[in-house]
Amino acid sequence: MKELIKKHLPHLQEIQIESNHSGWDHHIYIVNQTYVIRIPKTKQVLAKMNKEIKLLHQLSYLSSIIEIPNYHPFYNKDGQVIGVFYPFIKGQALSHSLIIPPLYEAKRLGIFLTELHRLDIYEAKKGGIEERHSKDYWAQLQQTLKTKIFPFLNEGEKEEINKLFLAVSKFKEAKVVIHGDLTSANILYHPIKKEISGIIDFTDTQIGDPAFDFAGLYWDFGDQFTKEALAAYETQFNKEEMYRRVTSFYGLQPIFHEWLKIVNEQDEKIVNKGMTKIQMIRKIS
Repeated sequence: MKELIKKHLPHLQEIQIESNHSGWDHHIYIVNQTYVIRIPKTKQVLAKMNKEIKLLHQLSYLSSIIEIPNYHPFYNKDGQVIGVFYPFIKGQALSHSLIIPPLYEAKRLGIFLTELHRLDIYEAKKGGIEERHSKDYWAQLQQTLKTKIFPFLNEGEKEEINKLFLAVSKFKEAKVVIHGDLTSANILYHPIKKEISGIIDFTDTQIGDPAFDFAGLYWDFGDQFTKEALAAYETQFNKEEMYRRVTSFYGLQPIFHEWLKIVNEQDEKIVNKGMTKIQMIRKIS
């Protein structure tokens, strides 16, 4: 890593590296609190990164009020991209700080999503951005849950899950360029300025339902924060219908992925805890 840094950032005299390997997709290195390095863990993630580089270049032309990474590729000796580095964005991931940002910050996220969702779909597709959350995708996820998770659930809980997937099968969503993983883990917050300082990790960017980008806000920050973000969001689509899609399915589906992540450990407590949260959230909404 130090050799890579010396090659691509030769102006750095001394090199201090902080590393984080806990993420699903990347090894993360912070160099001198000045640069961030992201190295994909698999070839599949590397392929996504090449698309991400093109997308962020396209997005950089918008006058966003929230900073996004300015990627520069890392090359190996054969001239192949193996990762990226970008100037460090000051702030801490909200998932680490356990801070719920003030409601006025929801407005800035709504404006950011307005800008992102206005990107040209055809240009994004040229850069390799694809539609991933198709009807077949959700049907396959439902089948996987039936195979791996349903053995832990009673009949009433199984019916509850099936109702959620019935709701998503009826969605008639529009298609835009979405972040795809806009959660507290990818939203940076500056504790001194008390403001959101950056949006990171566009690995899961895709063509999809604009409502999906509000699901992480609903999951992490709650109902009122999500409504404030939607109020600031400018779109031709029906925002009430978007909100309904968030509360009836998208804002709940992170539980499914948590379940599948730990399913090999056969952790029945986690499954039961997730089911309790689904029922609690649905009562509120």
